[in-house]
Amino acid sequence: MINSDRRLKVARDKLRGLQPTRDQASTSLDQIAYDDLTSELQRQVDDYEAIKSGAVQKFSVEAIDELGPAIVRAQMARGLTQRQLAWRR
Repeated sequence: MINSDRRLKVARDKLRGLQPTRDQASTSLDQIAYDDLTSELQRQVDDYEAIKSGAVQKFSVEAIDELGPAIVRAQMARGLTQRQLAWRR
């Protein structure tokens, strides 16, 4: 999960670097692996940008293991640091 602007930049840089590497892949399986990685990175970039822009305001949790990531997403949406979130009532 991308949770900072610095990680967003790294993900975008990786996306730009993957396309030329994919084109040089020797087998179709390698190309599929690059495509999977590219789509996962792009999904994470899109999610982060949607959260930061305010397009996403509610986060659903269907299982207990989804609670942590939902809290992080809500924190990002509000623009809070971990300390600010901890002291918020």
